[in-house]
Amino acid sequence: MGDKLIDVENDYSMEIEKINYILSGLENGHIQELTRAPYHGALSTNVGNLKKELNKLFNKIQYGKESDSDKITDLF
Repeated sequence: MGDKLIDVENDYSMEIEKINYILSGLENGHIQELTRAPYHGALSTNVGNLKKELNKLFNKIQYGKESDSDKITDLF
């Protein structure tokens, strides 16, 4: 096995954290249909958000775009 070309886990940690947050909520049953709490969001909303975040991450990796962490670092 060769060297990593991109350290996705570290380079895109903020993006991965957003995805993990959505997945954890789903795993723990934090969806409106089960909890009746509107702030958890419907299952379809959570799945849509997960797809959106995954697509954004893949796009950044494929096209070598800056991560959210890089953008914040640039501000300071």
